[in-house]
Amino acid sequence: MELIGTLTAIMMIVVIAASLIEAIVLHRTFKGTERAFQWHEYWISLADLVGRKLVALLPLSLATPVFNFAWQHRVYTVEMNTALALLFV
Repeated sequence: MELIGTLTAIMMIVVIAASLIEAIVLHRTFKGTERAFQWHEYWISLADLVGRKLVALLPLSLATPVFNFAWQHRVYTVEMNTALALLFV
């Protein structure tokens, strides 16, 4: 599992670097024209990525309170140790 996290971090850096290289090339190619690279788009995307990674560190979800409420107010708990229950699942 640690390997997946490491690979994800490495690939994120590679994608950010490729995006930055593309932005620099487009900026230099179309400098002073209408098609010049819009740097604010790059910074917004980068801020979005950082925000998503920071939120991912928190063990929070919008659905957690809903599931917690539903579990606390359940009408019946189905026992899963019978053949009939297993058949219905």
